[in-house]
Amino acid sequence: MRAALVGYSSSEEEEEGGCRGSGAQGLPRASAGRPRLPAPAGLPGDSEPEEAVSDDSSRHGGRVRSFPHERGSWATHVYLPHRAQEEFLELLELLLCRARTYVPSLAAMEEFHLSLSQCVVLRYHWIGPFVRSLKERLAAFHRFFCVADQVKVYTNQNKTRTFIGLEVSAGHFQLLELVSEVDRVLEEFDLPTFYKDPSFHISLAWCVGDLSGRLDGQCLQELQDIVDRFEDSALLLRVQWEEIRCKSGNKYFSFPLRLGLKEELWSKIVLAISPGLFWWASPREGSDSFCLSWKEGGWLQPLGYSEQDVDESFNLNLLIPCLSDESLWDF
Repeated sequence: MRAALVGYSSSEEEEEGGCRGSGAQGLPRASAGRPRLPAPAGLPGDSEPEEAVSDDSSRHGGRVRSFPHERGSWATHVYLPHRAQEEFLELLELLLCRARTYVPSLAAMEEFHLSLSQCVVLRYHWIGPFVRSLKERLAAFHRFFCVADQVKVYTNQNKTRTFIGLEVSAGHFQLLELVSEVDRVLEEFDLPTFYKDPSFHISLAWCVGDLSGRLDGQCLQELQDIVDRFEDSALLLRVQWEEIRCKSGNKYFSFPLRLGLKEELWSKIVLAISPGLFWWASPREGSDSFCLSWKEGGWLQPLGYSEQDVDESFNLNLLIPCLSDESLWDF
């Protein structure tokens, strides 16, 4: 299935021109026939010198801007970064080999992410307030998982590029909550909000032009079969999000997500143990459960369980009905 992306953005997309207008932030333009005088350099609060920007599409893999570069206007994008594991890259290579039999010009993405905003244009002097507002609104969010395992074909708004991505099949609720807060920040600055019915996804590959017709149908089914048959794909495509980023021009801002309830509880357990003992918590491989171990004598006694229930290493999920209920613990 194909989905059109309005103002699709990635770390490279500002050359492509996915960014939306800067709303009411722009400075007044010079009247017709009357050129604006150059601004003096070095004034307090002046923007940093910007590198010269070329609009020659041949220097950007064929990507084309849909808006001219303007000094002081910064392409801005809010997203969740995904750090690809070796197995993920192996899966990507398999998908690319098959997809290139239909579209030879496909290229792998250099970085992977899931968008929480469109690419918008922000004036330089609003970057600081914009980032501070994002930080305030996103501070309460915890880390979470989602599953991205459905192959889908996308195009950008002006049909100048086509993408192959992995659409999210589980985790929409948490993503929509994040988008809601990011949208509120965008509205504060009179910027376009995210799509009303977003198709959350991680883009894998791209090509110039609208070649979605070649990738839909038989090719798409073959790619999905590769994903479904890939070893441990269910675990590999279960993505944990640990931070949110905002890219504005050449500046990056990170907003770490809080530890989950289970991780927070483990921190409290470790801190509450007697100072003379050495305790540590470790996850069980392939499981959401944890083990608690120690070097010397002593015990941690959950409410409702006796000292004899605690062995040298034990699975708390078997002892405690709900780790997120802090009232179960008595220190």
